[in-house]
Amino acid sequence: MAIKERKAPSNVGSIVWWNISGEYQRTHIEVLAKKHTVRLPKKAARSSFTNALRDLNRTQGMVVKKHSENMLAVVHVIAEARKKVDVRELEWGEQSWVQFEKLSNAVIWKEKDPRTEAFAKLYKHHQEHYTAQDIRMMVEGETQRAGAISVRSSGGIYFLPESARPKIMALSGFLDDLGSGAYISIVGIPSEDTLAVKSIQRDFEENGYTTVDGMFKALDEAIGAAKGVDAEQRSRFLKQLVQIEKHAESMEELLHFRASKLTKRISEVRGLIKTTIEA
Repeated sequence: MAIKERKAPSNVGSIVWWNISGEYQRTHIEVLAKKHTVRLPKKAARSSFTNALRDLNRTQGMVVKKHSENMLAVVHVIAEARKKVDVRELEWGEQSWVQFEKLSNAVIWKEKDPRTEAFAKLYKHHQEHYTAQDIRMMVEGETQRAGAISVRSSGGIYFLPESARPKIMALSGFLDDLGSGAYISIVGIPSEDTLAVKSIQRDFEENGYTTVDGMFKALDEAIGAAKGVDAEQRSRFLKQLVQIEKHAESMEELLHFRASKLTKRISEVRGLIKTTIEA
């Protein structure tokens, strides 16, 4: 009796997530990005500025407070905090300042001051390193450009169509070479696994509904309070709706279902936006 070879089930797509921790030297990351042809975001001076101030407060016990901000610059004051001996109070020691120029991305600080010298060292360190958050944002951007669709409102878990799977393999090689326990996981979902498919359908629709429902409530509250909705907010909501609607159409086609609850809420939000325009 001949034994028939069982055909492996086809996949409707894959679930993708990743783990990244620690920090990495900028030169090392740039070499790996070039090797694996992945897009590396430009190291933002504003991000390094913010991270340096955070570390100054967290690791060196200095108090950092925003002093002022306008369209051109933001200024933070750095102060030493000392405990008073006999009372539960703090007293401020010497103060200094640092400034970020928004147009030129230049960072300036009070010279010959131990507080700003400590900040300068931290700023240089962050400019020469990529944090785990930097890499996560890069991986997320590459994953989205490959065609993956978020299935969790807090992010980090994506559904990837089978046709886009090869595009993610470069990311897998990049993270493998990165080391420090970094990796990306890609788990195929067989079309025969109805429970898994239904779970993805539900997670996607609930995730999208939560986002759209938040828009509905914000618009409804603004209309009820006669606050009005400005053109910028309407434009932002409409762009989000177009993106969510596009994802819904893709998921409906890939997973053979109707995201009726989500599409109904999208229609209701469009109606509210129209009301704010006509008001």
